[in-house]
Amino acid sequence: MQRRSEGELRQEVTNVCKLMHGRGLISAYDGNISVRLGPGRFLMTPSGVNKAFMQASDPVVMDARGRTLRGGARPSSEYRMHLAIYEAREDVGCVIHAHPPHCIACTLTGIPLDSLVLPETAFLLGAVATIPYETPGTDAFAAALLPHLPNRSALVLERHGSVTLGDDL
Repeated sequence: MQRRSEGELRQEVTNVCKLMHGRGLISAYDGNISVRLGPGRFLMTPSGVNKAFMQASDPVVMDARGRTLRGGARPSSEYRMHLAIYEAREDVGCVIHAHPPHCIACTLTGIPLDSLVLPETAFLLGAVATIPYETPGTDAFAAALLPHLPNRSALVLERHGSVTLGDDL
């Protein structure tokens, strides 16, 4: 679990956003990141902020209901997905949602990643489930992940991208 200060985590979130943008895993306003700060408190990328220009002051602190506790913006519209993951998995310290073109292409062409197609995927991530499409940002979208969360650190979202879970960023 995270043992860093909120300031350090803010900077890490900012760095990861810029890294994801630079590697083409997100574009402009795509994707979102959250970090568990403590019981019922989370640091979340804000809605409507270009991740390439993110500043450490931009992420918001939200509670387990998605309400902003600190920060001048709303949390990402996909906060429900993040909160569902944290509720289901107490071991998760961060959630990263990106839009990698190759993941999206796999879902469009029907190539599943749960059959351990690539040795690198098997070694790093294990079997990666593909979650059927639901409208992003909705309760149904968050609920669709729940059956696939146990013992997985990565999920592919049909026609939408990926979600990875970890102890830290």
